Amino acid sequence: MKYKTIKTTTVPFTDLTPEQWQDIAAIEAESHFTPWSLESLQSSADTRHTATAMLIDNQVAAYSVFMHAVDEWELLNITVAPELQGLGLGKKLLAQGLDAARLVNCDSVFLEVRLSNIAALALYTRCGFAQVGVRKGYYRTEKTDVQEDALIMRCTL
Repeated sequence: MKYKTIKTTTVPFTDLTPEQWQDIAAIEAESHFTPWSLESLQSSADTRHTATAMLIDNQVAAYSVFMHAVDEWELLNITVAPELQGLGLGKKLLAQGLDAARLVNCDSVFLEVRLSNIAALALYTRCGFAQVGVRKGYYRTEKTDVQEDALIMRCTL
């Protein structure tokens, strides 16, 4: 099934309204077993991060947070509202983040992803990421005695 092109606007976290911050917190809580707090999300609106929100009709549809180091970045969080997943918004937002990293001569972008997150793994692989390691038992799960591995992935720019 083909979807019509969705008009989006991308804005830095520093330009978000209080209502848009609430949208981000709601999407985060709905999307993740261990969501970031609103305060953690807001702390990404600084010079150590490139944090952007993708808006549709002035409402947050997706967001990403990249952390900077000297010559490499790390994707800390990329989330699309559950009802909008599968429309290419995550790919578009990831591509914008990688382009921003290239503009500042970043060599590599790293990320960690749950082993069970098949959709994210497919997206990252399509966008040029390759597995470079594993963090055993990195993520909490619903079962208190079970931890899930994280794959460490790298995209060379």
